[in-house]
Amino acid sequence: MARGEYRIWLKITLNYECLTNTLQKLYYNYLKKSNPKTQEKDAEVRFSLIYEFQQDYDVFLGQINQNLVRIFGEEAIEEVLNDLYCIKTSEFKDIFKLLKLFNENMNKYFPEFMKILNGPIRFGIVHCGAKFPYFQTWRELKEQSCDLLIVLMGHGVIRTALKHVDHLIIAKEGRYRKSAFYKLAEISKLSEKLAEIKFNDRSEKADFENYDILKRNLLPIGMDFSSILTFIKLLEE
Repeated sequence: MARGEYRIWLKITLNYECLTNTLQKLYYNYLKKSNPKTQEKDAEVRFSLIYEFQQDYDVFLGQINQNLVRIFGEEAIEEVLNDLYCIKTSEFKDIFKLLKLFNENMNKYFPEFMKILNGPIRFGIVHCGAKFPYFQTWRELKEQSCDLLIVLMGHGVIRTALKHVDHLIIAKEGRYRKSAFYKLAEISKLSEKLAEIKFNDRSEKADFENYDILKRNLLPIGMDFSSILTFIKLLEE
């Protein structure tokens, strides 16, 4: 991707209905460890538990804020709301800084949420040009239906669960031949289907071994070829 002036919109969303259901399941499992006869009705989520969670969540958001400033610099961060940010950036790979940030803070404050699918906390990321219409960005964030959403406007989308962030980070650290990714990107401009055939073609061993590293990390977490192709664009210099 050519360097230029871009923005990353970051939205952190807390789904209270999902939160209540998740806390009830976690509380039930906790009680059952000490008393196997515990029934689900005994694990009522009271206001005190929600209040305690909200306090931890506010601290969590504050930590996210501090870390964003530390990583990107205060001049690059615009805090629209305490859970909505606009970040100045010049390359796709800055998104990995956010993934590491999510991973560290979720494991620190809400580790149990990282073990489940469709948790109550969601992260939405939209990368776009500096002058891209905000209403289109907001529509992507508002309609988010997965734990982790990464939208590269005009380049693709990744939808996955927060529990799989580790896999994305590990895949990013792989040693890849950039030429293989370049070939795939150029082919995809003509046809994504042809690019997928190339991705699975064993005739060029060096390229196939390169793609195989991604397959081992990304296919097990349910990413289809379109999402993998988007991930490859995240690796571009």
